[in-house]
Amino acid sequence: IDFAALSELFSPIVLEAMIYGVTRFNLLDKANLLNAVVTNVPGSPKPRYIAGAKMISNIPMAPCGDTMGLIITITSTEELLLIGYHGCGEAIADKELLVAGAREAVAALQSKRKNRAK
Repeated sequence: IDFAALSELFSPIVLEAMIYGVTRFNLLDKANLLNAVVTNVPGSPKPRYIAGAKMISNIPMAPCGDTMGLIITITSTEELLLIGYHGCGEAIADKELLVAGAREAVAALQSKRKNRAK
């Protein structure tokens, strides 16, 4: 929080009252500051090995904080695009709809790719 900028907008008494209210009623604990975060980290285009075995897949993950509803992490291997969903189960009313929508979007992208190749 930029208190210097806030102090230019509000008097010290108003600021103190606002901060008191936020802390007194634990408003930051109750607020979802982020609805969703999407990350994309490209994976290696070359094969990777763990203990001599070829890595064929992984589970993309990112840290999910208390104020996040959902974090979608996207990465790749040499052959696959991998998507991981992590977040607050209460924040997502219809989890099946989220996954179904993602599957439809991937299918549409694959269809477009096949049509371009023709």
